Amino acid sequence: MPENYEQLIGPIKPDYVKPISLDLQKSIRQIDQMRERNTAWVDFTIRHYSLQPEAISELLQLTPSEVNRNGDTLYKKEPYHLVSDCTRWTLSSKGHVADSSIDEHLNWMLQQLYGKLPSLRHLQKGGQCSLRANIRSWSRTLSPAFEVETFQQLARLRIPLRFIITYENTEADY
Repeated sequence: MPENYEQLIGPIKPDYVKPISLDLQKSIRQIDQMRERNTAWVDFTIRHYSLQPEAISELLQLTPSEVNRNGDTLYKKEPYHLVSDCTRWTLSSKGHVADSSIDEHLNWMLQQLYGKLPSLRHLQKGGQCSLRANIRSWSRTLSPAFEVETFQQLARLRIPLRFIITYENTEADY
């Protein structure tokens, strides 16, 4: 998706003025403002039934963003009390990638996992590994543009990738 008007219609010569209605100008500004509010991040999560978080960190040589141990409370509000039934170890791209492009966040995560295939295979034997791409969109104009190499890397890892896309606005915002 184009990030500005010139990307949409091409370069504008300095001596050429193309008339644009005021309504269209306003719409373009609104879309640009909403696009600036978009956020994205990728979470890599390992659920393991016998390893503790420290063992996973040592095996991967990575520091997790969040961990839960078997028996930890995940949610508690009467009448509910959810408890973890395994170790959950999560590495997030939040705070590591400034760009709001999901492509950049996924590439960052793949760089973190690069060269760790034997460790990942070991973890997959006794647990589950997953990638989750999270997108909070205010503009409804996002369009991930993954490179072929990204899909090749994902295929080598054999880790499922899920997309969670949340639209934060309503029709009234347009």
